[in-house]
Amino acid sequence: NKGKMETEEEKSQREEEEAFTRIINAFISYKQFTLKYVNAQEQQFKSISQRQQDLLQRTTKNSFGSNFDRMRNCVESNDLFIKAIVKSSQNMFVNTTLNLRNAIPPTTEDIQKVKTVLKQFSREWSDVGAKERSLSFTPIISTIQSLFPHTPNSPNSSIKILVPGGGLGRLAWELVQRGYSVQGNEFSYFMLLSSNFILNKNISPFTRFTIYPFIHSNSNLYSRSHQFLPVTIPDVDPNQNFPSSSSPSSPSSNTNTPGDFSMCAGDFLECYQDIGEWDCVATCFFIDTAKNVMDYIERIWSVLKEGGVWVNNGPLLWHWTDMAGERSLELSWDEIKAVMEGVGFVVEKEERYECCYDENELLMMQTVYNTVFFVARKTALVD
Repeated sequence: NKGKMETEEEKSQREEEEAFTRIINAFISYKQFTLKYVNAQEQQFKSISQRQQDLLQRTTKNSFGSNFDRMRNCVESNDLFIKAIVKSSQNMFVNTTLNLRNAIPPTTEDIQKVKTVLKQFSREWSDVGAKERSLSFTPIISTIQSLFPHTPNSPNSSIKILVPGGGLGRLAWELVQRGYSVQGNEFSYFMLLSSNFILNKNISPFTRFTIYPFIHSNSNLYSRSHQFLPVTIPDVDPNQNFPSSSSPSSPSSNTNTPGDFSMCAGDFLECYQDIGEWDCVATCFFIDTAKNVMDYIERIWSVLKEGGVWVNNGPLLWHWTDMAGERSLELSWDEIKAVMEGVGFVVEKEERYECCYDENELLMMQTVYNTVFFVARKTALVD
């Protein structure tokens, strides 16, 4: 086979397997990388003078020195959860084989993405993330419910909603619980493997896990205990018919049976090219992931049915900015709005919301976005 030319299909298959293997290897390597960091922190403590060590130990009632073992225990808990994700990923993609012997060693950035997944679970599938979900998701959900009310002659299941940048699937899942037929779309393998576990594999028996997503940083702590904030996931059984009534984004009534639910893996622009297929596109913290946001705008207009609506909530923190070897078209909101109207959208509603993302509200610092929330309707393009 050495002299045989690789076909495009074979090349695509090989690249997909390499990417999949690299991500799995990053998950598996989380414990090793993180314990190395903890050990370095402990060595730093032991490198200060004995007098200062004794002072710190005495004034913290010997708790500071025990922080490192406590952190190692948290890493073990996180790793137990990560192993469950990895185990569930077997046979996730057809014809994709896993060969860790030849896997490219994970980069620091890869391990950082695993840590981000843990924080994303806190945001989407825990009580700790309930406030963030309420601020980010509820305006989208309540707007869709008002635009597409359930009636006997027009059940919600007849309404098709697309959720690009679906993350771990919670927004799509919430819409499904309200009876709509929903497809989530996600590009990141890190998110896809994790959402596959929480939505499809954690079933029999249903298991709750305790993870510690905020142990990886020592900055902005009022109290050391805030670093060790335990997060129980999931807060609801993803396979039950409806969220619990304690959920801040619960359905107003349980008259709908859950709609169809699917997840599509891949790049949004590559996956969705059919014209006029969707009644609604719901985007949350998504449009700033574009290299060319005009491509997103035109594609969303294209895939919507005539009269369909695009409901969005999110900032414009352009993801490709300052990334080596990458370029992106970075527009302001007023420029985006002008392009939307030029394409054929009518912006029917525009508001601002204060939203956080993957934050621990116990810390000294949180990043707060003044997001743009809008509802835009597809109309016939007039030359």
